[in-house]
Amino acid sequence: MKIAFSSKTYAFLPLNEALEVIAKAGFSYVEILAEKPHLMPEKFNASSAVELSERLKKNGLTVTSIDTALTHITCDDDSQVVCSWLSEDWRERERRIRYTLDCARIAAAMGVSQIAISAGSPVPDTMDAKEAWRLFVANMFRVLPIVEKLGITVTLRPSRGILIESAEQLLSFLKEMEFHPFLGVDLDLAHAYCYGNDPCEVFKLLAPHVKNIHISDGICGPTCRHLPFGEGTLEVPKFTECLKEYKYDGLITICFDASGKFPEEVARQSRAYIKRLLG
Repeated sequence: MKIAFSSKTYAFLPLNEALEVIAKAGFSYVEILAEKPHLMPEKFNASSAVELSERLKKNGLTVTSIDTALTHITCDDDSQVVCSWLSEDWRERERRIRYTLDCARIAAAMGVSQIAISAGSPVPDTMDAKEAWRLFVANMFRVLPIVEKLGITVTLRPSRGILIESAEQLLSFLKEMEFHPFLGVDLDLAHAYCYGNDPCEVFKLLAPHVKNIHISDGICGPTCRHLPFGEGTLEVPKFTECLKEYKYDGLITICFDASGKFPEEVARQSRAYIKRLLG
């Protein structure tokens, strides 16, 4: 198994600082957040790629994935209008698709094999679930031929409050997409737990399609809070036993909210904790 650390954990730090902290904590693999202040595709050019590659090499880090799984992004720096997969305005949907494909192109240029996206977006009040489903299917049929040419796998991350929340819904969606070889699953332990599922059962159902597992502790409430290990109510040891039982040998990415923590300390502790559980 590869154990990566998400730069999203340090969304309050510039990317260069976040990479240094992650490397000092002993990680060799990193997932990069495609949002300010980390990687912004619209402002990412050739010189940005060279600078980032040099920074990664200096810190001994390899990028495993680019995280574009925001449920929405702002359409531009001067507007609060959000662009989601299910925006009613087609121009806003186009912005979301362009953002996703820009991230895929950056991933391809950097030799990164996958990007993570949200499994839909919150369904607008004026749209029923069937309409939203058809729209997301149409969006994916537009995206997949391009990412396939780039050699990039798109991983879907289900979450409470968006179009695809459960493992059963996600499996139905994958079936409708004819189990496209460049479409997979990004399973988030906290999201599965807070939806009311047994994360181990979710993993077993989706196992053939799982390309990455986001792992953290957490607390469920109106929103799902991702926390450092030992600070929440999730049964992390039980879930890792399940992964070992089914001989999962894919990617695991540690990601939580580290606000108010000593960055390097919390990263080092999380690495030691997961390595101990996984043996």
